[in-house]
Amino acid sequence: MTRCARKETVDFFETQYQGSPSWVINKVQPCVFEALELIQSNGRALDVGCGVGEVVNYLAERGFEAHGVDISTTAIAQAKNDATVRNLTSVFHEQDAFSLEHMGLTFDLIVDVGLFHLMSDDERQDYSVQLDKISSQNTLLLLMGFDVNQRPNKPRGINPSVIEPYFKPGWDMKVIQEVQYVAASKMDDVKGWLFQLQKN
Repeated sequence: MTRCARKETVDFFETQYQGSPSWVINKVQPCVFEALELIQSNGRALDVGCGVGEVVNYLAERGFEAHGVDISTTAIAQAKNDATVRNLTSVFHEQDAFSLEHMGLTFDLIVDVGLFHLMSDDERQDYSVQLDKISSQNTLLLLMGFDVNQRPNKPRGINPSVIEPYFKPGWDMKVIQEVQYVAASKMDDVKGWLFQLQKN
């Protein structure tokens, strides 16, 4: 049976996006922006857990066929509105990360900023299978999240030892980088990791 996002997860993010979530900083995470600036291609890109669409709309401006996926109706509406205001061709899909194959598309670039680091072990396994199914040879995956055990009641986090089992075989690790995860309030900034993997 195909996994779905848990109702409590959908409800949590819907409530958060009706307010001002700490992770919405109205720009691409700085370390992710720096990494994306170095990518020259302008193929098809997907941001999984796109929120209000900062990454997707940035990639659309760059000339990518840019898609975003999120479970929050409110976040998707905000992302679409921003794209309309900026006259961008971004495409947004209201769905979870466990049904990506049903989009019927493969992607040259996949971005995950703060989604994988939330998931249980079983969810991570199912999600990594979905990433395989929407990737082709040389697809680049940028994955960023909190380091493990940052603060009570925060995401589980990730580090190199956490990531490796879910992307071997099939992916080559290209970059492992310690970074700062920037929040709307400086006091919520935390240590994080940015990984760049390429499908082989």
